[in-house]
Amino acid sequence: MHRVAAGKLNKVIADEMHVSMRTVEVYRARVYAKLGVKSAAELATLLARAGEIKQEKRRETLINFAD
Repeated sequence: MHRVAAGKLNKVIADEMHVSMRTVEVYRARVYAKLGVKSAAELATLLARAGEIKQEKRRETLINFAD
């Protein structure tokens, strides 16, 4: 997912992962469908938001632990 969100081309991802370009295309389509996104930009936004949520939960945990 991170490679797609970073805007890498299917060919580049396929070469890096040592799989066929068709495998990457199918994987990308399935990920988009499951997450309800239509582009790499939407996927990047979704991943960024998920990271922000995780970071916020870590901060809350640290604050609660310190109390």
